[in-house]
Amino acid sequence: MKKIKLLSLVLVLVAIIGVFAACGGKEEGPTGPVDPVTETPGGEEEETEQKPEFDDAGNRYVDLVTEDGSGGFTYKGVNAFLEGYDAYGPFEDVHSDVPFTFADGREARDVLGFVHAGGQYNFTEQPYLTEGANLIRNDIGSRVIKLFLGSDIADQYSFNENWGSYESLTELLQEDEIRDVLGMDFTTVVMVAYEFDRLQWNITTAVAQSELSRVQKEFYDFTKELIASFNGSGKTFVLQNWEGDNELKEALAKVADGSADEQTIIDNYIAYNNARQAGIEQAREELFATGNYARVEVLGALEINYISYPSAEKKLIDVVVPYSDADLFSFSDWSTSNASLEQDLETYLAQINKNPDRQGENAATYNDIYLGEYGRKEYYNASSPSEEGQFNYSVETAKIAVNKGLRYVCYWSLMCNERKEASTARPANEDMQGFWLIKPDGVFTETFWYFKGLLENKNFLAGGEKPKVILRQPEPAEEPIPFPDDPSDILFFDNFDDVDLDENPAPELNTKWEAYSDGMQYDHIKAADQPMLSRYFEKYGLTPEIGFTVVQKKHNNPEEEYIQYRVVRSSEDAEGKFVMQGFLYDPTPKSNIKVVGTKNGTDYEPLESVYMTDKTGEYGYLYVTTKIPVGYTSIRVLFTNTKAGNSWDPLICRVAFVK
Repeated sequence: MKKIKLLSLVLVLVAIIGVFAACGGKEEGPTGPVDPVTETPGGEEEETEQKPEFDDAGNRYVDLVTEDGSGGFTYKGVNAFLEGYDAYGPFEDVHSDVPFTFADGREARDVLGFVHAGGQYNFTEQPYLTEGANLIRNDIGSRVIKLFLGSDIADQYSFNENWGSYESLTELLQEDEIRDVLGMDFTTVVMVAYEFDRLQWNITTAVAQSELSRVQKEFYDFTKELIASFNGSGKTFVLQNWEGDNELKEALAKVADGSADEQTIIDNYIAYNNARQAGIEQAREELFATGNYARVEVLGALEINYISYPSAEKKLIDVVVPYSDADLFSFSDWSTSNASLEQDLETYLAQINKNPDRQGENAATYNDIYLGEYGRKEYYNASSPSEEGQFNYSVETAKIAVNKGLRYVCYWSLMCNERKEASTARPANEDMQGFWLIKPDGVFTETFWYFKGLLENKNFLAGGEKPKVILRQPEPAEEPIPFPDDPSDILFFDNFDDVDLDENPAPELNTKWEAYSDGMQYDHIKAADQPMLSRYFEKYGLTPEIGFTVVQKKHNNPEEEYIQYRVVRSSEDAEGKFVMQGFLYDPTPKSNIKVVGTKNGTDYEPLESVYMTDKTGEYGYLYVTTKIPVGYTSIRVLFTNTKAGNSWDPLICRVAFVK
């Protein structure tokens, strides 16, 4: 399910007449953007706003996509904007004299991969998953991509998307957006993937076999769907966990207070990961035994993130790896210096081969290991950025891993996923930690040009200078609708628990407009939780007098609960405006909150102009606003819980329709 905003007529005309525009004295490139001229209804020509072709540093702006006239987009890519692209000489390793050596005749583009997940900014009107896939495949040139697919899909790929609600990995795979990306010209797709109803293995007793069977079934179904969908494609899909040492460390914290047995938790974790692997193997054996499937591979992987890193806790490399049935073994390399990486990889291989099933001709090799993550944030020293430090460390890490013979080496990441402080605004460079190949301001890093040059055999860093192109940022997102201070601006007001808000605007409208969904209960917040809520009142400028109601999910409820309102507007032909304010208990992905509307009273469809705050801290601040087009008669704000064991209770403080 895609939500794509159509580009204006300006961008349609850019592709048609771009080559005829004047460039202000600069040499015109093959697809340089220009100002179109439109004709008014009366036949008069009217000049539209001109977009600059170059920034202040002389970088040519890159528009990666153009609208194709039917609601879709044509992807142009970076190369079309590079002056003298064909004149760049062959790749020259500017990092060191030690070359990359790709074993067994493998090509660089099938070994060097890049992660696209959780980025906090974007550059096109394309759905974000597709935007990143295009950048990796068509602009960097790699055929190895790493994605995060699971119940948090809408948080990982949020821009220009409207994801639905899913029950399983197999159901998620039915989305056209995902199938299109997986169907691109990638030879390997690595996926961090978890069952949607997450198994609670970190308990004090042995995990029930029925629970392990449930996990096995979900990975069995997912693997079957991948094999059937991409039969004959030559693709390899790798299904892995994420940084298992982090998971185990958190679980073993229970041991310190005496509430759990260490070996039970370790055994549970081994059993859980082997159940995932068993589902993959079961599907492979069944389908390939029929003789109807070939040239598609699904592999299971176990990822660790500590090897020689000093730690008092038990590490996966010692207590889990020798007992793992996985096909491949990933190392998320954030804890090892380059000086010790080669030795750590040797240790990793030795531990894998302690498994009795990996003896003799079945012994693992370095081709059974890959770097699931590596890199270095540009703000490694928080006081100042160092692109050179990021470049040198990252390239050296990749070179050690490739020359050791690892199967894949996946750089983290395409666009940075970590802000220094929580915010919903588009970030500036200095707002981010700096895990990137492309910065929020649209600048490509030296690491980007190095790897692109390696994969395309072009020396993009000749003379120590990067090509002078820069991604154009998208138009600013719409601002949220403010909660009105003037009572005359309120068409309908609902202050929960009927507590006066300031001067009690429109008291005759202070009632619930339409019945809530079945299965909800209403209650006050517990007294013990008042201090936490008070801190949010202070942070967001609210008053303690605001009433609030708990909308509580009961056991055995449907997946989605909702609060429903009839649309209130100033006139039948006026746009509606809706605001909701409140809090969430345990923070959940913003994808778990949706706003839908209906024109006929039965068929609800997602609204296009929805603003939602990020939710941070122990309680999440909830502020949802939306514009409601003419014709919609009722809206619902849905609260979707897709993660088992993740309790949630939205506290709705106040709601209003405004002029």
